Amino acid sequence: MKSRILLGLVLLVFGLSAQARTVRLWSDAELEKASDLVVIGQPIEVKDLDETNSLGLDQSESFRPKFRGVETTFKVSDVLKGTPASDHIVLHHFRVEIGWGSPPNGPDLISFGSNNTNEYLLYLKDDGINRYAPTAGQIDAGLSIKPAPDPFQTWLSSNQRLDLTVPGKVYGVTLSQQGWKVIVVQVQVGSAKDSEHKSESSFGVPLQVWLLRTDGTSVLPRGKPDFIGISNGGYVDYSMVYTFAKVRTQDVTGVVVSVDGEPYYRQMPK
Repeated sequence: MKSRILLGLVLLVFGLSAQARTVRLWSDAELEKASDLVVIGQPIEVKDLDETNSLGLDQSESFRPKFRGVETTFKVSDVLKGTPASDHIVLHHFRVEIGWGSPPNGPDLISFGSNNTNEYLLYLKDDGINRYAPTAGQIDAGLSIKPAPDPFQTWLSSNQRLDLTVPGKVYGVTLSQQGWKVIVVQVQVGSAKDSEHKSESSFGVPLQVWLLRTDGTSVLPRGKPDFIGISNGGYVDYSMVYTFAKVRTQDVTGVVVSVDGEPYYRQMPK
């Protein structure tokens, strides 16, 4: 009896393993490195193609592998890697036809409705002129197409204060990230009583601020800095606020604040 039970377990395990399919688990860093293009976009048009593909799956008595080719056009709102030809790109992928069935442990395919207003993070490989395919492969396209991060997500904790002061000129530097890939550097240049209304010219500290990328290049602020005052217990703290767009915190190694031509460097907070 024991030998029959053991034989049955062996056959069960063998049967399960025969249907099993190895799926590679990609990290975001691996996907980005392997991709030709990484973007955030919203699907605006879905078109079925006169194309079918088995995606390398074997036929069985209960399943004949056959998947429908699709082209989905995305309107790009942000580019993280690569250079698309325009703000519209075409994703070539496959979907399940319900009438054709799907095998056990089948592919991780994707599909988009015609009224889909969601944004997605897409890791893509070149697949023709302005046409792309999922970086992780067609059979598990869902690994390459993910919901976009919350646009109001904060990657750095609120108001990370850098250890940087210059006596009589700079009283503190604060770093934060607001929205998707927008870094804000706030340099406090002085303070005064509420009754004393100060302007930017009242301080007259020659400042320049830029970011350093991990590849050694620099990122300049977007436009001129803003001059702001924040009330604090009967006093107003005055600061210059520099905004850096199209840059992510993990691509930046540090911040440089130049005061009277003297640069001060601080690493990004961990």
